[in-house]
Parts: sequence; structure tokens; C-alpha cells
Amino acid sequence: MAIDMFETRTMLSVLEQLYPVRTFLRDTFFRNVRTFDTNKVDIDIVQGKRRIGAYVGPKGESHISDRNGFTVLTYEPVDVSEKRPIKPEDLRVRLPGEVIYSSSETPMTRQARLISEDLSELDDMITRREEQQASSALFNGSITFRNSNEKVTFPIRDSHKITSMTNYWDQDGGTPIDDLRDWRQLIAQHSGLSADIVIGGSAAIRAMINNPQINSAKGGALSDVKIIRGEITPQNLPGGVTYWGLMPEVGADIYSYDEWYYDEDSETEVPMVPVNKILIGCTQARMDRLYGLVDSVEIAGAVARFPDSWVEHEPSVRYLKLSSKPLLVPHQVDSFITATVIKPS
Repeated sequence: MAIDMFETRTMLSVLEQLYPVRTFLRDTFFRNVRTFDTNKVDIDIVQGKRRIGAYVGPKGESHISDRNGFTVLTYEPVDVSEKRPIKPEDLRVRLPGEVIYSSSETPMTRQARLISEDLSELDDMITRREEQQASSALFNGSITFRNSNEKVTFPIRDSHKITSMTNYWDQDGGTPIDDLRDWRQLIAQHSGLSADIVIGGSAAIRAMINNPQINSAKGGALSDVKIIRGEITPQNLPGGVTYWGLMPEVGADIYSYDEWYYDEDSETEVPMVPVNKILIGCTQARMDRLYGLVDSVEIAGAVARFPDSWVEHEPSVRYLKLSSKPLLVPHQVDSFITATVIKPS
């Protein structure tokens, strides 16, 4: 449509339809941030035993107690790096939200604005990768680094990765409360920690709240945040999170999480929490967000983000790059359990 220069016009605030970055899994479990200036990091994992003192007869010698052994895990983060060009033509055209007539913008101010906006968007992309790592570490027990042929596998017990059930939650005989109680007890036995949160995919949560053992209309026992027995009061929270209530019988808050990421292999959007799975875990367990040293001769030390910019003259272009070496590590691997609670089709 042609613009009529004599028509009164108003430029409304720019409407940017961008997907917000959501980091519920990362911020709930991987809150401890550590940077290091080496290529690799070694983690010593000590899994203790509930030993008790030995009885010794009146004339017997004291029992010799061996120290707990430990496992050394070596991790090497892989670069996550994005760059974006700023070309001369980008500095001559109107940017979104810029007035059409008598603009005070110059090529230099447009360049400054583009750099700021591009850095923010590149940072969002890396942050979304961190959330995907959190999802993969928790629900797959491993992180695969695409394009590098590398994979980190965490030593999670088979009993903490439940892939089949006798009675699924969407079937007659399914018992979510009993299952969650059993899994919470297993976490306590293996880690010494108390599970305090349940996060489920959309289908898993739907099956849970419709299950007769929980649904109040069917005589169930899910309480809301006010602990009003027999009611389910969902609360929409920021970041795609829905709070479904407190389950006193399990001692855990119930959440669902609606967020996706674009999977390069399948070229589809994949949910951060698999729709048919739930996770029960302890938010106080040690899980670290590690950042390795970015490969650059200009970097002075370990940082979570490293911005860089340079100019090439033939053809003329400025490149803006943001790099990071994140690795999200669940050190206390016995502190959570994942389960497929919907019968596979």
C-alpha cells in the first residue's frame, strides 16, 4: 500500500512478536553458577552408606571401617556461539519503530541500536540452549552436543528412570499418589534428600488430575495452595508455568511447564518437559551451571558470556558474536526420578 504523505499518520510503538525466554527448569534446579578457566572440569562424586557402629565383644578389637570411595567424572563443555552480520544497507534503512519522516537516526545510532538488540537476541538463544540442557540432563540423563559428536552421560540409577509401569495413570488402576510416595521414599533412601516438587508434561498432568485417586469429583485428595482438601485450583505463573496445587500426601508442589525448543535434527518444536513424563525431585540438591573458558585469545578469564565484534572490509561488514561454554550438571543424581506415566501408543 502506497503511503499518502498528506495523510495524518501516527507511528505506534513497535510490535515485536518474539518468543520470550523461559528458564523454569534451569532456575529451579541449576541455581549454582560456577565459571572455570580450564578446558575440562573434574567432579568427585561420593555416594555414602548408612553405616552403623559395629558391636565389639568385651575383649575384642575395634572394627576397622573403610572410607567411602568416590567416582571422578570429567566434563568438557562445548562452545555455544552465535554471530550476526551488520551490513551497510542495515544502517541506511528504517528500523522497526523508527519514524518515517524527519528521523533523527543516523547510521551510527542505528548501528548502536542494532548491536544492542542483536546482543540481547543472541543471549536469549544461548539461554534457551541452557534450558534445553537442563531438560536433557533431567529427563534423558545425558546431554548430546550436536555437531561435535560428543555426549555427557550422568550416572543415574535405572530405578530412577522409569520407562514402563504396570498401571499407567491414564488407565484404570493407576495410582499417582502411591507411585509418587514410593518414588519420594526411593529418593530419600538413595540421596538422603526429601523431594519437594513434581513437574509434569501436559498429558501427564491431565492424567494425574483426572485420576480417581486425586480428582475431587471422584473422591480424590489433591489440595490447592491453601490446603483446601478436595479442590484443584490452578494458578498461571510467569514463564509458561502452571501451579496445580500442594499434594500433602506426597509433600510436594505440583507444576506443569509449557515451553518448547526447536530441535535441529527433527526440525520440529519439542517440549522442554516430555508430555507423557513427570519428574519428582528435590530443589535443594546440588546441581551446577558450569561455564568453561571460551576459545579466544582476547578473553582474560572465565565468564558466562563473551561478546566479540570485528569488521571485515571486502565486503564491508561488522560481525557481532556472543559465545559461552555452558554445561548443566546434576551432581546429586539420586535426588530426582523421572517416569513415563502415560501408556505409549
